[in-house]
Amino acid sequence: MDIKKAIEHYNYGISHDIFSEPVTSYARLAVDALEKQIAKKPNPDTKFYGFGFCPTCNACFMDNSTNYCGNCGQKLDLK
Repeated sequence: MDIKKAIEHYNYGISHDIFSEPVTSYARLAVDALEKQIAKKPNPDTKFYGFGFCPTCNACFMDNSTNYCGNCGQKLDLK
């Protein structure tokens, strides 16, 4: 199962109330973690002097220094 299918599966369960609490909160954590594995490009308007900003949490990072945000774990598309 790919990440997008897993997200759809969990979101269906959350929105159709087939998960009971606390399973719903665990499903939300799983969705949040899965979504961070989908690479996002930094906002081009925020790049300056070799630095970029995470599109999820806006933390500053060095361009091409890592594929993940050191603050929130968002996968970054730096290509």
